[in-house]
Amino acid sequence: PSIPGTFLQLSKLEIVRMTGNKLQSVKDLEKHWPLVKVLALDGNEIQSATGLGKMQHLEKLHLRQNKLTELDGVPSADNSRLTMICLSSNQLTKLPDRFVEATALKEIYLNSNLIEVLPDGLAKLGDLTKLNLAHNKLGKGKTVDEEDYVLPSDFVERFGMPDIANGKCIK
Repeated sequence: PSIPGTFLQLSKLEIVRMTGNKLQSVKDLEKHWPLVKVLALDGNEIQSATGLGKMQHLEKLHLRQNKLTELDGVPSADNSRLTMICLSSNQLTKLPDRFVEATALKEIYLNSNLIEVLPDGLAKLGDLTKLNLAHNKLGKGKTVDEEDYVLPSDFVERFGMPDIANGKCIK
């Protein structure tokens, strides 16, 4: 199912929470909800985030517990106000290089995915204060709890090594 047309007509919405509704599509949301600042779509069945990268007013994006395997379009340079993105408990194996274009990001939650490699330049997100990578596979099939991390060269310098107990980097 997709979001019912009745809701899409509410073009002045700034906060939308539609968690746990078995939604599968978010296609063209930027056309219907151009002013949305907070979009919470946790606990649905969304497989593609196409279009969400065009939401210019978006500040917080919650896509936890969906079926995302890749990030097609999110985040992007158009998400210049995006300060928090939660993509926990999906099936992501990597982050696109353009992930670092969302330069306002302060919080990134990527725990409980299948991420093996982080993009170069992640350390350039100068405002980033919280990064959760717990329960992933950072390099060569090893989990975050194992020793041989594969991290971009500038990552460790900027954030330090992830805390082995919880996979978080908070520096």
